[in-house]
Amino acid sequence: MRATVLGVSLFLVASGCGRLGFERVSDGGSDTGTTPEAGVDAAGDAASDATSSDATSITDAGHDAPLDANPQDATSPSDAAMDAEADAASPSDAAMDAEADAGPPPVFPVLPPYALSATSYHTCVTRNGLAYCWGRNNAGQLGLGDTTNRTTPVQVTLPGGGTIATISAGDRHTCAIEEGTQQLWCWGDNTHGELGLGDQMQRNVPTRVTALPRVLQVSAAYGFTCAITDDNALWCWGDNVEGGLGLDDDANRILEVHVPTRSSTYSDWIQIASGQARSCGLRSPGQLWCVGRNDGFGLGLGFNVPNQFNAWTRVDNADNWTRVTVSQDGACALRGGRALCWGTFASGPVTVIQTPTAVDSNVWAGGSAGVFNACGILDTRALVCWGRNLEGQLGSANFIENVTVTIVGLEFDWLSVVMGRFHTCAQKLDGRILCTGENADGQLGLGDMNRRSAMTLLTLP
Repeated sequence: MRATVLGVSLFLVASGCGRLGFERVSDGGSDTGTTPEAGVDAAGDAASDATSSDATSITDAGHDAPLDANPQDATSPSDAAMDAEADAASPSDAAMDAEADAGPPPVFPVLPPYALSATSYHTCVTRNGLAYCWGRNNAGQLGLGDTTNRTTPVQVTLPGGGTIATISAGDRHTCAIEEGTQQLWCWGDNTHGELGLGDQMQRNVPTRVTALPRVLQVSAAYGFTCAITDDNALWCWGDNVEGGLGLDDDANRILEVHVPTRSSTYSDWIQIASGQARSCGLRSPGQLWCVGRNDGFGLGLGFNVPNQFNAWTRVDNADNWTRVTVSQDGACALRGGRALCWGTFASGPVTVIQTPTAVDSNVWAGGSAGVFNACGILDTRALVCWGRNLEGQLGSANFIENVTVTIVGLEFDWLSVVMGRFHTCAQKLDGRILCTGENADGQLGLGDMNRRSAMTLLTLP
């Protein structure tokens, strides 16, 4: 069954190394009624224009297939398509009656697309169907045809001139979904087969992943990639050394998968977030599941459990999770407007926590987990951060760690935030992008390699 897109404004981003930002979203009129009201309110229209949600469809995805911003268009097939479907199947009257009695088939709305994505040492963004990347490029992860670092945003183009709906930056590779066709393209390092092309050859330009015809969401991570197709199935490929692909491997199985492989038999995935050797995802209507490395309680499964899970495991019994973001050592997610985190953080309201635990009592609109830290957007549109700040990634104009959730600056017009390994970028409601933190590879996009401790405005071409 084809997925239906939520009718909401683009609101949050994919975070570093496949670590997805999380957000609250409305159900867009869906009859599932499982996603809480979006925190965008009146800012939604401005945010939509600023991040060009008209040009994207959801992920992962960063999440994440190109979806039409008009939910009516996204779910209304052409007359020709409808006729073809009708001709292809003519059930008996009895079968039709039985189907009517059973009610309509389930709808699994995939979460909205991402505009901004940060990873270890490079950053990417999509706007109006165009994609830009900057930072480290030693493995061709910027998709520019070479291996030269860039300190300012440079446009990435697809062969044939297609537009890009959403992009996800992994550790040393990047993947994007083409608008309209929902085709998946990947480029960069391919040591572990993370490009899904059936080999281990590096690509310096976007290359089509032909094994997956239509993709709704993608999450590029540390040496592996996962994607949700338009039938809500989950596929993963690349490095599987600690079971992060969710293939239920035993100890004797090969540790790398070079082509997209079905991860679980479930066909109701609505979000995937991959980090370092672990992944978490949401299944309809809002169940939280995780797999892979579990040291430091990175899967949120509590005490007295294995340090590695090779099969997808449900984290708790709640079914109202609305977004999850996975980092190197921890994860955070939204449930009922509250931000809950688990895993290992350097300092703050949560440091080492075994199961999902509320960060504070604020109402959250979105956020992103980094390396031993996290940032988020409150429903007041304030930007808040806590944890490690040795590189200035919290934007507090100093290098002092925040042990509590702390408001960054005095402005209340933030749309989204994403954290890379040691840098952070955030987007304003008017579309402006600001970055802070480590910049040795130009990952802040400011035209130099100087570290920043305060949010600094960058310029897109």
